[in-house]
Amino acid sequence: MKEVLHRGGVIGGSSAGASIQADYLARANPVANFDIMAPGYERGLGFLKGAAIDQHFSQRGRQNDMSQLANRYPQLLGIGIDEGTALIVQKSVGKIVGAGKVHFYDRTRPVVPGESDYLALGEGVSFDLANRTLVEETEAESTEASVAYSVPPENMALLQRAVARLLELQEDDGAWPYEGVYRVGGEIPVGYRIGGTAIACQALLAVPVKESAENKAAITRGIELILKELEHPLMKPSSQDTYDVRVWGHIY
Repeated sequence: MKEVLHRGGVIGGSSAGASIQADYLARANPVANFDIMAPGYERGLGFLKGAAIDQHFSQRGRQNDMSQLANRYPQLLGIGIDEGTALIVQKSVGKIVGAGKVHFYDRTRPVVPGESDYLALGEGVSFDLANRTLVEETEAESTEASVAYSVPPENMALLQRAVARLLELQEDDGAWPYEGVYRVGGEIPVGYRIGGTAIACQALLAVPVKESAENKAAITRGIELILKELEHPLMKPSSQDTYDVRVWGHIY
């Protein structure tokens, strides 16, 4: 993963895959994840220095848990990410995208009784993780522009091969299914099919390589598949308490 970053690539993760990106690994108890701190299981990958990340944050009411962690380790920046939400970090600046919020716990600032001990930020807002401050919009745009698509010239050939391979993996109906372990009737759930296809389309739209008719055709097939599958019954709102991964489709 470090080599990927060194080459100008991108790493990421959701749920536990997000937590492990930080210095401190939250909810690492190997038996159950009810406790945010698990002595002996607290070392993350360290890609976000001086931070601890929790996920499914508002949906599972984890605000008080992060307060406990921040009180125990005040040197850490606590980060709580809602479902359907991402924190995209470039250098030291993280930008929030998605339907929810990202909550920042900074114990270098005083906690005021009766007020929230965190800062909750939504879509489009940028936060400097190193200085623990909000980033003005013009500054954030400048930061993004300076690092976007920073692919070393010697790696362009590798990127082009990766794009070619991605095109090869597209299925006949336009899908790039996400191969999760969950199945519905033995089949890859429609939410995974939509989410995986959307991720692949976003990747093809973002790569800094010369546009081609093949790329455009693949993206078009993918979008057509997504729009069609969004009408599937399992993608409709439901009050059933079940894990059917429809959220994967709606997020992406």
